[in-house]
Amino acid sequence: MPYDETSWSYPEAEGLYDPTMERDACGVGFIVHIDGKTTHQVLLDAQELSRRMTHRGACSADNDTGDGAGALIGVPHKFYKEKVKEESGVDLPELGQYGTGIIFMDKETTTQSREQFSSMAQTVGL
Repeated sequence: MPYDETSWSYPEAEGLYDPTMERDACGVGFIVHIDGKTTHQVLLDAQELSRRMTHRGACSADNDTGDGAGALIGVPHKFYKEKVKEESGVDLPELGQYGTGIIFMDKETTTQSREQFSSMAQTVGL
């Protein structure tokens, strides 16, 4: 059923919930398989959740840049292990024994940032 933002309304008061206490503010949404099952449907559901948050929409006030909204997903271990080996020559340990992330850096401080990150990683034994 397509989402129609004009048909949405607050639910009725129930238990500790009181719709009169609602305020205009951003929230968060969570879409998960409680048993840890990995499926593409979770990502599709998260995309729909973001689309339904019309006051956010993962778009900044200029309607051109992002606002930081996103999805935290698991990286497919087999695919990632192959790519890291192919592109960096690094053998990853088994699933759950490593961490990964993305760091956004500006052009002016990339070298300094990489050096700082490497130094901090060595300090904690990484």
